Amino acid sequence: MSLAEVTAALGADADPEAIGGPDPESCDQFRPARAPEGVLVMMEEGRLTRVSLINKSAVKTDRGIALGSSAAEVKAAYHGAAASSPHKYRDAPAAYLTYWSRKTGDKTSPTDRGIVFEVDKRGVVDLIHAGGPSIQHVEGCL
Repeated sequence: MSLAEVTAALGADADPEAIGGPDPESCDQFRPARAPEGVLVMMEEGRLTRVSLINKSAVKTDRGIALGSSAAEVKAAYHGAAASSPHKYRDAPAAYLTYWSRKTGDKTSPTDRGIVFEVDKRGVVDLIHAGGPSIQHVEGCL
């Protein structure tokens, strides 16, 4: 979706004064005004590339996973296909559980689609990012 399409569907940035990315023309992250609480969109080069669930969002994935779900529930829901990798800033058992629903090869392609569950030190999902290769960004637009 383009920025115009996201805005038409969900409204403009709910907090336009917030800093969403270091170069908003290149990459910006924000909560559209009519999006559910805790839903952020990431726009890169004017295209929607990621949707994130944060801060007590009540939204669930198509497999019933939500913030607060356990790492074991994620692994069961994705039948063991969610690959675990160490968290960049937290000690284990914190991790990233990544499931690619469409992946073209070893390197990511703009057409790849997946979901990343960030698991905290208690083994509980505290962030979810879904979309294209930008789901791998660990610091917003970076």
